[in-house]
Amino acid sequence: MIAEKMKDVLLNLVYPPRCPLCDKVLARPGFCDKCRKKITFISGRLCMKCGKMVCDDREYCNDCEAIAHRFSTARSVYLYEGEMKNIMYRFKYSGRRDYAEVFADDAYRICGSWLSFVKPDIVMPVPMFSKKKRKRGYNQAEDIAYSLTRKLASAGSRKDILTDNKSLVRVKDTKALKTMNPSERRLTLSGAFQYRGSGVKSKKILLVDDIYTTGATIDACANALLNAGAMEVSALTVCTGEDLRK
Repeated sequence: MIAEKMKDVLLNLVYPPRCPLCDKVLARPGFCDKCRKKITFISGRLCMKCGKMVCDDREYCNDCEAIAHRFSTARSVYLYEGEMKNIMYRFKYSGRRDYAEVFADDAYRICGSWLSFVKPDIVMPVPMFSKKKRKRGYNQAEDIAYSLTRKLASAGSRKDILTDNKSLVRVKDTKALKTMNPSERRLTLSGAFQYRGSGVKSKKILLVDDIYTTGATIDACANALLNAGAMEVSALTVCTGEDLRK
């Protein structure tokens, strides 16, 4: 733990933390005060299943009323709109892997009580297809997962929590989902993931990903994990979209 802290200090000296929006140098990872006001944090009344913000007294958002999800519950940190879309693009495609620490800090602050309720045994990033990962050079979900696990361990609440980025494998190179409707997404992702490990039986799993849209990807991962004997699968994503029905 001391070695890890020294490593972080040295890295901060060479590569000081910067605001993900304006790139201002900061004393610690995060958004600067000015830019934080431009970001919408997920709060208020939330869908009991996926965690999207709902604007009335409904228990579930439009998607979750229509879909029987395989995962138990999910939460997100930011609303996927405006400046947050640009930030996520840089995180995924421009090598800004340092943003993962910002996301993990805000996830713990925003979703800490939920994480304490879920009590995951293992944190798993949603995997990329191997060829795509080699081309990009990294899987952004892995960076978030490792940052979040370190945060949970350093906070003292879960010293024994593990990150597993090997056992859940994406075996189908699916097309981009953003232009597909929910049914098309689920059909495309059917059988896309396999669990090839031996350590999830009777365990609570926390899946980690960058963006939650309809939950099709999380469901496909959860299906593989539950079939392998996992007790429960929840999910934490950096961003989520809006409820379609307002």
